Amino acid sequence: MFRKILAIDDSDVVLKFHRFTLRHLIDAELLTAKDGVEGFKILKENPDVDLILLDINMPLLDGVSFLRMLRSEAKPFCGVSVVVISTESDPVDLEDAFAAGADAYVKKPFERGDLLKVIEALDKKRRS
Repeated sequence: MFRKILAIDDSDVVLKFHRFTLRHLIDAELLTAKDGVEGFKILKENPDVDLILLDINMPLLDGVSFLRMLRSEAKPFCGVSVVVISTESDPVDLEDAFAAGADAYVKKPFERGDLLKVIEALDKKRRS
């Protein structure tokens, strides 16, 4: 299972939800950031992050731009799994997220079981 997760979202409510959901159901360390700029800072300090939960609409550096930059790094971030979690339902936004390198997408609002299913599927794919 994933050992270190970085949640990047400008909503305190969403970050608290991730903290609650993951702390009680997955034995992983959770780091949080409010935007993509802060997310990169945390990643540089924690290169062992193996899963990112990423919002699309954020200040300073949006999720799709963050993802493009992340995937352009040859090392050490090329192997990190990314789940885009967003209220965006425009097919173009979804296509942009996958084209930038997202591994999965979860639409807000969602049940914590929905997020856990996606995380478990990514973990299974990663280990196979």
